Amino acid sequence: MGRYQVKAPRIDYFFFYGPAPKQIFQEHNSVRAPAMDWPASTARPGTWDTLRDSLLRLTQGAMSADFEPSFDLAAYAEAPAELQQRARQLGSLVREVTPGTLGLSGFRKQLESFFNIYAVEVREHGHPDWHPLPWQFPDDPECARHADEFMLGDEMLIAPIYQAGGKRQAYLPQGIWTNLETNQVTRGRQTISVETAALPVFARNGTVVPLDSAGGMALHYFPSLGGEFFLLENETGEYTQVHAAPAADGMRLEIESKKDRDYQWVVHHVEKPASVGFEEKTYQEAATLRALAVDTWFYDAAQKNLQVRVKVKAGEDRIINIAW
Repeated sequence: MGRYQVKAPRIDYFFFYGPAPKQIFQEHNSVRAPAMDWPASTARPGTWDTLRDSLLRLTQGAMSADFEPSFDLAAYAEAPAELQQRARQLGSLVREVTPGTLGLSGFRKQLESFFNIYAVEVREHGHPDWHPLPWQFPDDPECARHADEFMLGDEMLIAPIYQAGGKRQAYLPQGIWTNLETNQVTRGRQTISVETAALPVFARNGTVVPLDSAGGMALHYFPSLGGEFFLLENETGEYTQVHAAPAADGMRLEIESKKDRDYQWVVHHVEKPASVGFEEKTYQEAATLRALAVDTWFYDAAQKNLQVRVKVKAGEDRIINIAW
């Protein structure tokens, strides 16, 4: 909606067809200049308004292929406790964050392996860490109305709360979504009310979400569509691959590990299995979650989640078959 005059000895125009936004960004990646750092906000002290504006700048920056934002939590050091909490939840999901005295959220600390693989996506494909909803779901016109939400990678929808009171409306695009805090399942293409002290995070059906812990890694799988995830092992530069999918009357879980690691599968929304194991090896059921040991499984009847713990050596391909 404007007219511009450009004076220069030469002007280069680049047209990217796509057709989808992901392909447009990938074509743009081959010619774009080196990314420049830019702050989500320079306002001090941080307020609810600056937190909201920072969220919008971050999602709109991602839509404009500005891949190097930064977030300074020090601006919220003297803010009220509720604002500090919401700023920590949002800022911790920015790759370049200055923790200040607030520190990073526990969720961010679980996402180190997740961010490692999406750093490769940024570098090699020109895809941002934060996927704006119209970028991820270009066929859903409603997504363009919700710049205050974003996908973290392809797996999780994040709907940060940026005002006092702990409530907001969140739009869920096409698909089936699981609230990571409550394990509640909601069908997409609708707006829902969210009230929580935690960061609202919704996992998409057919994905595997890896979460780091001091003891190893949890692999959260959300059936019934098949899912996979590739983990970059920094020590060797190799990729660990994890796959999960329905198979005949059961389910198949597979880990092709490039590193010695303790894994814990968490399969959401399933009935209690009749057996868990592979070929001649049968895993035993643990009486409690606390008693879950290597090569055992536990079923949480209240949540309808199945947990299976395995220890996999580097170079090993571990398959688990679940039967009902």
